[in-house]
Amino acid sequence: MRDATIRRGSAPALNLADIQDAHFSARAALWTDRYRSSPSFRARLSVVGRAIDEVLRAHPQAKVLDFGGGTGLFSAVASRSARFTVCVDRSQPMLVEGTADSPSIVAALKSEGFDGPLGAIFRIAGDDRCVASLCESFDLILAIAVVEYVADTGSLIARLAQCLGQGGTLLITVPNPTSLVRIAQRIARALLAQSRASTGRLADQSFLELRPHGDHVPWQHATTLAGLIVTETKTVPLGLSGVRRWFHPSLLISLERPRGSPVTT
Repeated sequence: MRDATIRRGSAPALNLADIQDAHFSARAALWTDRYRSSPSFRARLSVVGRAIDEVLRAHPQAKVLDFGGGTGLFSAVASRSARFTVCVDRSQPMLVEGTADSPSIVAALKSEGFDGPLGAIFRIAGDDRCVASLCESFDLILAIAVVEYVADTGSLIARLAQCLGQGGTLLITVPNPTSLVRIAQRIARALLAQSRASTGRLADQSFLELRPHGDHVPWQHATTLAGLIVTETKTVPLGLSGVRRWFHPSLLISLERPRGSPVTT
């Protein structure tokens, strides 16, 4: 895998952002392995990875932006057929881990059937404010398990849309608020607020506190304002086999900029 030197970008000074950064930085070393050990992460890789391959089959030599890409699992999926892939994330530990442990990324991809040599992945530390400085028009933009952690959904979608080329695709995942899994998590969140547990299953739900909008992310209004249209919606299961495959806590949304439509600023 070819990786560019990590550059530093800007990061918001909001307290919530600091808490989010600490949360994900503490998990960076084990993040890639979760895509092999966790049923829900494996299901996400399987569904999103195949959606990426489907888009890129229609865009030979595509330019790809993986926003909030973490260690770069989905960047790696895209890089197998893309001209180049840019992975942007606020967490420098995540980016460093992805650069240093490419064998784990390759193993995770192969475990779900994503074979083939990886291409160029450029990693940049920064938030959505640095995206405009990339000076590129991307054929595919990914924001996987990212949108729910951003307070200003409209600003994020607008900035990503500005970098999307004519006929390009933006793939996002968002929580499915009607899923039984999400309902159970909301109950767990209330229990967590009353508990001081730092370990165990209850503490594992701490990420719920990092989502400004909870499960009700206002992505529909944001995409409409950005001039994007929904072309497909898929459910992402909790697991690929057993009872887990019947529960769908997340949605994978395909958004496109219609050809000939103006870029919203």
